[in-house]
Parts: sequence; structure tokens; C-alpha cells
Amino acid sequence: MKKYNKSLLSLSLCTALLGCKESEQHNSSATHQSPTPPVQKTQGMPSSSVKLQDIVHEVISDQAKSDLSKELLTAPIYTAKGEGVIQYQSVEKDQQLLSQLVAEQDVKYQARLDAEKQEAERQARLEAEKQEAERQARLEAEKQEAERQARLEAEKQEAERQARLDAEKQEAERQARLEAEKQEAERQARLEAEKQEAERQARLEAEKQEAERQARLEAEKQEAERQARLEAEKQEAERQARLDAEKQNRFAASENVRLDVLHNVNQNETKLKAPKIAVIDTAFSNQESVVGNIFGNRMHIDYRNYFGGAIGDKWSHGVLVSTLIAKNNANSHLYGYTSTEDDFTMNVQSGAFNHAYNQGVRLFNLSFGVTRTTMPTDYYDHLNIGRFAKQNGIFVLAAGNERSHWASNEAHIVLGDPEIQNGWLIVSSVPYIGATELADYSNRIGEKLKNYGIAAQGNWQVDINGFNRTGNGTSFATPIVTAVVGNVWEKFSWYDNHLAVMTVLSTASKPGKFEQVTEGSDDKFGWGIINQERALKGIGRFDTRLMTNRDDKENKLVRVNVKDEGYSKDQLTWSNDIAGDAGLLKEGNGALFLTGNNQYQGKTVVREGVLGVSGSLQSDVQIEKDGSLYVKNTEQAVNFNRNLTNAGSLYVYGKGARLKGDYIADKQARLVIDIDKSDLTVEGKMQFNDSRIVADIENIDTIPSHQAATRKIASAQQITGYENHYFISTGNKPYIDLEKIEQKEHSLFATYKRNTTAKALAVAGASATTMRKNTATNVDNIIDEVANDSGSGLYENTVSLVNLFSADLIPAVDSLSGELHATLPNLLLTQGFDANRTLLNRLTTTVFKAGVWADWQAGKSKKTQAGFSTAKFNQNRMMLGWDHQIGAHLIGFGINSGKSIAKLGMAGRADLDSKGLFVYGKYRFNQPYLFGSFGSQINKVESERLMLNNIVKSDYRIRHTHLYGELGIEQVWQKINITPFIGYQYQHLKRDGFNEQLNFSIKSPAKKFDSHSMLAGLRMNYQMMNNLLLKMQFTQAYAIDPTSFDFDGNFNGSSRKVHIIGQKQDRYTSWFGLGLDYRLSHFNVSTHYDLGISNHNQTKEHSFSISGKYVF
Repeated sequence: MKKYNKSLLSLSLCTALLGCKESEQHNSSATHQSPTPPVQKTQGMPSSSVKLQDIVHEVISDQAKSDLSKELLTAPIYTAKGEGVIQYQSVEKDQQLLSQLVAEQDVKYQARLDAEKQEAERQARLEAEKQEAERQARLEAEKQEAERQARLEAEKQEAERQARLDAEKQEAERQARLEAEKQEAERQARLEAEKQEAERQARLEAEKQEAERQARLEAEKQEAERQARLEAEKQEAERQARLDAEKQNRFAASENVRLDVLHNVNQNETKLKAPKIAVIDTAFSNQESVVGNIFGNRMHIDYRNYFGGAIGDKWSHGVLVSTLIAKNNANSHLYGYTSTEDDFTMNVQSGAFNHAYNQGVRLFNLSFGVTRTTMPTDYYDHLNIGRFAKQNGIFVLAAGNERSHWASNEAHIVLGDPEIQNGWLIVSSVPYIGATELADYSNRIGEKLKNYGIAAQGNWQVDINGFNRTGNGTSFATPIVTAVVGNVWEKFSWYDNHLAVMTVLSTASKPGKFEQVTEGSDDKFGWGIINQERALKGIGRFDTRLMTNRDDKENKLVRVNVKDEGYSKDQLTWSNDIAGDAGLLKEGNGALFLTGNNQYQGKTVVREGVLGVSGSLQSDVQIEKDGSLYVKNTEQAVNFNRNLTNAGSLYVYGKGARLKGDYIADKQARLVIDIDKSDLTVEGKMQFNDSRIVADIENIDTIPSHQAATRKIASAQQITGYENHYFISTGNKPYIDLEKIEQKEHSLFATYKRNTTAKALAVAGASATTMRKNTATNVDNIIDEVANDSGSGLYENTVSLVNLFSADLIPAVDSLSGELHATLPNLLLTQGFDANRTLLNRLTTTVFKAGVWADWQAGKSKKTQAGFSTAKFNQNRMMLGWDHQIGAHLIGFGINSGKSIAKLGMAGRADLDSKGLFVYGKYRFNQPYLFGSFGSQINKVESERLMLNNIVKSDYRIRHTHLYGELGIEQVWQKINITPFIGYQYQHLKRDGFNEQLNFSIKSPAKKFDSHSMLAGLRMNYQMMNNLLLKMQFTQAYAIDPTSFDFDGNFNGSSRKVHIIGQKQDRYTSWFGLGLDYRLSHFNVSTHYDLGISNHNQTKEHSFSISGKYVF
């Protein structure tokens, strides 16, 4: 309260308080939360409660209400009771209390007012401070704002300045940039111009380089094409080498068979080796008249008397048996073994068999029989004769003469050991060849032994030295069989005992039908009646009943092992029509040939070596990897009625083969076929499985065309697995060029032509020398000429040439070169140079006085030029002459005679006999001089060369003229004389015409050749002693246009020209000489050696001479 005094306030408060009446009802307000306690009434005053707020509002003016109410309303009102309610009990007390209260209240009020004043002052002060602070803050803020504004202004100005500067800078930079851009643009323009110019220059350079590159690329392309060609040729060569290597690796055995075994078979002569035969029997005669007259030196009798021995006479049983063998077997040696004291009983011991076997005997004749009641079987077991049958021996045993239903006791040994069957034959007897029954005395073979038995005639008249003796019995049938077995074993020397036995049994004749071959065995005749003619043609049946442990019984195959041991084809051929229920297993590295129409039903398995077939086969054929089937018939195709599987090699030649079944090849297999004559027709399918076809031509009958020809070589209902896998046989003719073997639908076609001779030589492995290329061209001209003219005199020769194999073709073509005649003149040039060099060696040191002289010269040269045969030339020559002095000058003349030999290896040789004369002169101009010579000689030529295995000869003459001129200067320094010189030499050769007469030999007209050479050199003499002079010289010759001595001619029998070439003259030749000269008063002797080198040291000439002169 600022405007109201203290009294007024107190009065107002008291009045208000006294006049207030407390309301008994509590009024609630929003500002008072607790109820007001009631006020009790006092005497003299109404008891009431007055709100202090209401009093205040009544006392104070409206003007102060506003200010006071704020303080009062917010200040607490204290009463006597507390809570702002005053209770009055009496007026006095109320007045005291009121006064006291007023005083207190006034104090309090004053205090409060003071406090409020102080607070107001403080508040005012704070307000003032606040306002001042605010003013200060405002001022500070204004100051700061001003500063900020100033700063902002400054910053703005600075910013503007900076902006101005930046703008200026940017403008400057822009201007600089523009200037830089301008300069850059100018630079870029300049660079662009330079670039364009550079590009133009680069383009020009690039175009130039491109042109060069294109040229280089073209050259590289050409080089690449050349390299590609070379690489292709190399790859082709490698491919061919690889194919050859593959062929050698994969088919080495088959190749060896075809090339070696078949060749050997055709070349081998028949070498018969007759087996030795032991005759175990009773007594033998020891009379020379008997033994010698009947057996010659073929009978060997053992009289060692194993059981006392028996010496009989010419009618002894052993003699009769042996005689029958000897008369039916011309070559076998017989070994007779006696065993008893008489001629009627046998007492056999194993010693005879052991001795015979050790002597090489493998065929035993046992013409005796023991019945079961006579001797037990274990007796023969004791002798152990079966072991020899198991060791490649053959026992031929008589069935016996007891009319029994079974054979003799010893014949049954085979039943105890089946292996004995390999060498076991039991013989029954028929009275004559055509008989249908056994002889009435003969035992049967027997049911158990029928597969080991055979019958033969047992009734014979035996001629002993002109006297006949009748012999009947199986003991006389037995030697017939023995003889036949010996003959069979002699022809087929490669047989083991089993094959020999099988051959004899399987070729027997049916009883009563001798022309018919056996089909089986019975208990009487065994397999039938022996037939030697048929047996000598080989096996007649492959029959399971004849098979032993040596055969492949499981597969029903007869095992035949043939080794390549020098047998002839006749010894390896079976020509019977083989039948039977079994088949053939061919083993061994040798060859076996079947020529009959074979009907056997078992398989034909070629495991090793070669099986040749020229007839027909009814069986399935299986070629294993090391086996080869060789099919050839020149009259008709060979028929195979079943399937053929090939894991090795099938060769088809002649008219080819017809297969009614399928052809199935393993991947490693090959089909070798004569593409010129043969074809393989398969009625079934051909399955190649990527196997190979090898093209071959066995023999060329006509000259093939050089134009490609196509021929069908195989056909089938269907062909699968052929992947163009083919090559040409290394054994093929080099003239045959196989282009391809291709499949067209159900057939295979071979396309081939005749190679040029050059290519044929390349195929044969010959190097392509200059001479061979030329000869090949000549040969091709002849082949082309006569190819379509079979009446030409050269046709057969040409066919023979085209048929040659590689090893023979190269020397054959070389022999047609004729280079001997084109090289010989070159050798004669040496004589012209040697003659002048010999004269000048002598004239350099000779005494210039008249006199006679003689010179002997020996020379040896070897000329080698690439592409030609090396020529060796040896000569010996004698020269005689006369010198005549005219002042300081000299003239002379001379004669010469000599012999020479020219050798050109396989190209031939020529012997020359030469004779000639010459004149010469030396004219001196003080130190300078002129020398000249002229000479002429005739050379008689005898030529000889090998041409297509014929010796051809010709005689003709070559006239040789030479002219030489030389200019030199003779300079003398004390004991040394040095003479440099230059010279010119002309040589002329005229060869006569010649004719070698034989077809394909050469016929040529006369031919002339000229040679021009310049020479320069240095001669030096050194006076070693008064009478002894050392001579040295060097000469270099240069052929101005080296002479070629080639010529045109004809092959006799042809009208076409051929060009013959040989070695030409060397362009450069150097001679080095060294000699000695010894002088006497009227005579001087000199010797000289010269070495000539030319063609980069490939040609060397050696010359040695001795000369002497007598001075008048």
C-alpha cells in the first residue's frame, strides 16, 4: 500500500471487523478449501462473522481497491482464534483487544508495509536493476546489435568487396579462362591440324605400312602357305609314318606273316625228311645179297640178341615184312630188331624200343599179335611201349590172325591211357583193295578199338631177289600201313604223330567203294581201307572221334600247329575236301593251305600264322588277333557259307571272296584287299567297327592310268562302322597312288591312279636328286607313250618296271639315267688343262735350246656334284716332243698317248684310249712373254652299265681339241724367279652318236660341246743349288659359262625324246703345284705334283708327272 496511511487502514479494518456478522452457513469458494468456524455473538454487538475482504472493499475507495485487494487478498488475516474470524464477548474487551489487535496489526502491518516497502523498494530496485540490466542488456544488445550490424555491414561490405574481388577474380579467371580456352582452342586447332596432319601422315604411313604389311602378309601368307604345305607334307609324312608305325605295332605279326611266311613258302624248295622205321620182328637175314639188294643202305639190323637173337634167311618173317615196307616207301631207313631163337615166336623186350627211339626212330612196325589167352596185357604194360606213342612215336600193330572179334592183346594198351591214341594204329586185313569183307583169317579191330583201326591188303606176293614168296596175314597188311604212314610223315614233315595218324585214318576208303572217302569207323575195318593217294593230300576229316588230348575237345577243334621252318607250299597244303563234325584250330607262326571244297561243320579258328583258303568253307570262320586268313583263287571267288569274324587280318586276292553270312570285324582288325582285281561280296552285313582297310595290288598286268580310276572292292546288304580308316600296304607297288576308299551306300570303292615316277621314288624312300628327277621325267614320258599301246616293244618292260617293289625300283630307275654318257665329256676337260699345265711347268725352267723331251703323267680325280653319281677318273699318259730354239724364242710339237678309266658307281664305267698331237710356242719380249698351244686327240670310248638287270654296252669316239694362250712377265731377283700370268683356254669336244641296242637303253645322235675358261696365276722358281731348282705354282681357273654336257636322245623302243643329264663343268678350279728340276750339261730331269680343288672341295684332282729333256 503506497498511497494510504496507516490510520485509515486501521480504521477501515476495525470498522469492517466490528460491523461484520459471521454467517453461520459455510460458503465454499474456489479459493478456500477448509470450512470457516462459526463466530459467537457478544453483548452489545451482533454476533456475526465478517469477511476481511468485504470490509476492505467497503472502507477503501474504489480507487485503492484495486491495489489493496491484491495485497489483502493474498495476505493472511489473523484473528484471536486464528483463521481471520474475530469473536466478541464484550465491547470493552473487544475494544482492547481491537486496539491491541489494531496495534499489533498495525505493527505487523507496518512491519509488513515496511517489509513490503522494502520489498517494493527491493523489487523496485531489482526492477530498476532489472530494467537497468535490461536497459544495459538492451544497450549491450543494441551495442552488440550495432556491432553486429556494423560487423554485418563490414562483413557485407567485405563480402561485397570479396564478391567484387571474386567477381573481378572470376572475371579475370574467366578472361584468363577465355584466353586459355582461346589459346587452348588455338592449341587444339593447331593440335587438331597437327593431329590431322599426323593422322594423314600416319594414314599415309599406315597405308605404306599396310601396303608393306599386306606385302609382308602376302609374303607371309605365301610363306605360311609354303610352310603350311611343308607342314602338311610333314604332317602327312608323320601321318604316314604314324600309320606305318601303327601298322607295325598293331599288325606286326600279320605283316610278318604276309611278307615273310608267304614269301618263304613260295620260295622254299621241298625238303623231304623220311622218318626212320623200326621193324620189331623175328629173324632177319644177315646175308649181304639179301640186305644189300633189297634195301641198299637203308636197312640196319640189330643182332645184339636181347633174348638170344635170331639170324634168319631171305624168307624170314622180318625180311618179308621189311621188304613190303621198303617197296612201298622209297626213302625211310629201316631198323630191324630180332628177338627170339627162331622165326616163329616173339619174345620182345623194352631194350629194342629204347634203342630204336634213341636212334631217332619214331615209327614202329609190330607185325605180330598176341591173343589174350597167350599173354596177359600187363606184360606189355611192363614193356611201357605206350610211352613212345605219347612221345611223338607211332606204333602200327597187327590186329592178329585168329578170326577174332577183337584185335590182339597188345592193341588194347591204348584203352589204359587215351594219350597213347596220338600214335596208335591197329591194322586188320582185306584180301584185296576192293574187298567188302575182311580176309577170312583176320581179326576184327573190335568195337572198343574201332576209332584206332584201319584195314589194308594182307595177301601179297613178296619178291625177294627174283623169287616170290606168298605172305598172308595182318602181319603183312601192317607194313603197308607203316609204309603209307612213313610217306605221309615224310611229305608233311611238320606233322606230329597225332596229325599223321589222323591223316591216315581220315583219308581211308569205304570197303568196296575205294573212290569214296570214309565217313566213320566200324569194328571190322576201323575207318576203312588205307588210301595212300588221298593221305598224301592231307587230312580228310575233322572228326570228334579222332580227337585226342592234343585237340580242343571242348570246342570240337582239331589243333594244327604249323611253324615257319622252311617247308614248301606243297608240304603245307591240304587238298582234300575235308568233312566231319569238328573244326580247325590253326596255331603256330607258319602257313597252312586248304584248297578243297571243305564241308566240315565245326568252326575254323585262325589263332596264329596264316591259313590260306582257295576252295570253299562251310563253317564259321574266326580270325584271332595274331591270325591271318589268306584268300586267293585266280579262277573264281572263294565261297564262305557262314559268318566270318575278324580280329586279325583277312587277305583277299585273286577273284576275291563271297561270304553268305556276315562279316564282323574287331576295331583292331584289318581287311587287306587287292584293289585292282579282287572284291569281297557279303550277302549279309559288314560291321567294320572302325577297323582298317589296307589297299594292296599283288600284280600289275597292264599299265595303270595316271588318271584316277574307281573300282568297287566290297559290297554287302548293309555296311556299318566304316570310318574311312584305310591305308596302303607298305608292300604295295610304289607306282600305285591310293587316293581314297569310300563308302557309297552298300559298297566300298577304291580310287587310285598311277604315281609319277618321282612320287613312286619318294614312296620308295629315294632322295629326290637332280639326276633322279630328270630320269623320272624321262621314264614318265615313256610310260605315257606305251600305256595305251600294248603292242609297243617297251610295253612288257614298262609293266615290269611298274610292278617293282620299293627296294628294286630305286636302282632300276637309276639305271635308266644314262648319266655316264653326260658326265664323261666333263672328265675329258681335265686332260686339256693337264696337257698345258705340264708343258708350262716344263717350259718355265727349260734350257732354251733345241732338244727332245718325254713326259709321263699319272692322274686321279674324284668329281662330286650334288644330285649326281660321284665320278672317279684315273688316267696314265705319255707325251713325247721336240723343242726348237729361234733366238730367245721357242717352238715345238709333240704327241701323246694314254689310257683312262671313268667309274660312276651304279651308273656304269667307261674305258678310254686316247691318242693326239699338239704344237706350242713361247715368244719372249724381254721379261714379258706370250705362250700358245694347240692340240687335238681322239678318245675311243667303251662304255658298260647295268640297265634293268641287263648289261648294256656301247662304243663311240670323242674328238677333243684345245687351244690355249697365255701372257706373263718373268721377273728375276737373285735366286728367285716369279712369273705372274693370265691365260685363256678354249676346248671343243665332239661326241659321236651311239646306240646301246636293248629296250630302254639309250640311242643318241652326235653332239658337240664348247668350253671357255680364263686362267690367272703365279709361278715361282727358287734356285736351291747350281743344278737344283724348286718350282711352285698357283693357278685359278674360271669357266666363263660352265659347260653342260646334257643331250637329247631316245630310249630304244620309243620315239619320244628324252633328256639325259650329267655333271657339268665346275666354274672355279684352283691348282697348287710343287716340283723339282735337276739339270745336267745336256740333260735335265724334273718332277711335279699338282693338286686341283673345285666345287667347294667336293672335287679333287691329283696329278704327278716325271719329265726329261735331252739338249742337242
